[in-house]
Amino acid sequence: MQKQDELAIIRAKLANGRQHELAFNVLEENAVAVGEITRKVNKLIDKKGPELRLREVSRALKWLAENNLAYSPNYKPEQGIKGIVYRLTPKGKDLRKFIEKIKG
Repeated sequence: MQKQDELAIIRAKLANGRQHELAFNVLEENAVAVGEITRKVNKLIDKKGPELRLREVSRALKWLAENNLAYSPNYKPEQGIKGIVYRLTPKGKDLRKFIEKIKG
């Protein structure tokens, strides 16, 4: 499968989940804390729908990590760490460029 085709499939999956898409849109190359991501997501929402809770954003970030679009360098489930941060993976950066190219 070509890289473009793979990115198109991932983009379609991402667009099916409002929380996933919103969380992806605010992720950066530098690590950002989940609370800050939640604030940025809620600024994006404006009056288009209800704000997301931290729990919902955390689930979306977990989905992004499971699909290799986001990475958490300090997440260790067995330790119950607070202050978890996420950033884009190289695959996530490629997807962002692909989406920007499509939107023109």
